[in-house]
Amino acid sequence: MKLSHSLACLLLGTSALAASSAFAGTVVLNASVASAPDRDAVNGAVASFEKANPDIKVEVNFYDEESNKTAIRNWLTTSPPDIIKWYAGNKMAQFVKPGLLADVSDIWTPQVKAEFGPGMVDSISVDGKQYGMPTSYSTWAIYYRKDVFAAAGVAPFKTFDDLVASCKVFRAKGITPVALGSKAPWPLAGWFDYIDLRQNGYAFHMDLMNGKVSWTDDKVKTVFADWKKMVDANCFAENHTNLAWREGLAMMNQGQAAMMLMGNYLIDSLTPESEPVTEAMSFPTIDPTVPRAEDAPIETYHIPAKAKNIPDAKKFLAYLGQADVQMQMTQAYHILPANPKAKPPESRLLQESASLASGAQSYAQFIDRDTADAVSTIAMTGFQEFLVHPDRLGRILQNIDRAAKRAYPN
Repeated sequence: MKLSHSLACLLLGTSALAASSAFAGTVVLNASVASAPDRDAVNGAVASFEKANPDIKVEVNFYDEESNKTAIRNWLTTSPPDIIKWYAGNKMAQFVKPGLLADVSDIWTPQVKAEFGPGMVDSISVDGKQYGMPTSYSTWAIYYRKDVFAAAGVAPFKTFDDLVASCKVFRAKGITPVALGSKAPWPLAGWFDYIDLRQNGYAFHMDLMNGKVSWTDDKVKTVFADWKKMVDANCFAENHTNLAWREGLAMMNQGQAAMMLMGNYLIDSLTPESEPVTEAMSFPTIDPTVPRAEDAPIETYHIPAKAKNIPDAKKFLAYLGQADVQMQMTQAYHILPANPKAKPPESRLLQESASLASGAQSYAQFIDRDTADAVSTIAMTGFQEFLVHPDRLGRILQNIDRAAKRAYPN
């Protein structure tokens, strides 16, 4: 594969590291995968790396995502592999702070940082040092039926107030404005994340996620005040708490609902009839002075601090950062490449999603990755309760705040 200039220089640097240590040999990779195409993407990258580096063998152990989440801390504290597949943001930071992940800042040259952009670099950074390599991400957007919008006389909106106003128009036409399935409440977190990011900004949002701001803070309450505007305008599908997210999507596929806020994995669940008339747009603006941030959960690779073959593991991480390698991987597993120079798979909507996400100043990882599990679980259950019983907001926020204080004691 042809190397970009910056990454070619990077690989020369890591080659020197490997040569100086005289430790070329085997690299053990523990990778969590979501599906067979995901596994094919990892295997393809390993095969091409071994072809380019015949003196290094990569041994891959595959785990499903839930097993990986359960086992990873034990691996890192006992006898770790050389590389793990994991997540950016807070999920990574929880292993950096106790010293369980290796600092790989030396593979992040100024040229490589410029190639990825500040949002991606920040996602794998703690206190100015880098601890991993992002390879792919899924971005969230509002997916909408342009035929349903046109029939109702509604134009794609750019402001939150216009979103709320559109709900009233759709209801008057007998159309469900927002398709939603919150039986498992995680889709609701996308709404909370985006209203907070658009209203209060990324720095405040991350302070909230990390226990530095109380969930009873007035700025948090204003997020729910805006969200309640949508409840009052009857924006959301009826009985959404009884529907799985794909059951909610079925309403949009059938033309009964106008739009849905979801990650780009929604695309693969569109029907042949709905896909050609579905478009994507960014979550609308609330405060135009707030820099744009996007929900974009990022898949990453890291080196445990106790890994046996760190020099060759760094070489593999550098290889995974190449635009052409990420293109190869995302052709096998249809997700967006983290390197902006890598062309997304040939999917109209996936490429539109990539365009919407590009250039954001910051990327949030979604609430279940940005904050402690004990907090996100109670928060998402609280979001579900709020949409049905908004009058219970005070108690809901107190419950989340108690969980946050336990998770982040001062």
